[in-house]
Amino acid sequence: MKMALRTTVKTLLLIAGLATSTLIQAADAPDGKLVIYTSQAPEIAQQTVDAFKAAYPNIEVEWTRNGTTQLMNVLRTEMISGQVKPDVLLVADAINLGALKRGSSLSL
Repeated sequence: MKMALRTTVKTLLLIAGLATSTLIQAADAPDGKLVIYTSQAPEIAQQTVDAFKAAYPNIEVEWTRNGTTQLMNVLRTEMISGQVKPDVLLVADAINLGALKRGSSLSL
């Protein structure tokens, strides 16, 4: 009887510890919104977003996909107006990225 009581108490303590750990992790999980501008193909962009969401489920992801030239035009307009929307610029264009870097417009 004593052994069964000890086992029950240990089990309850373990469950309480796991529940507390889960609540702490949920409270510490990053949340908010991430805005991405990308020139990746739509299916690749969606895979990127899906992988991010799997790792950070509490973060809402909004992504815009267009050609690099169009994205850069939108971004430059936003920069001039002081209302830059994307948190991440995902393009494979060294010339435009280099120009942004020279202009101190990138946070790495």
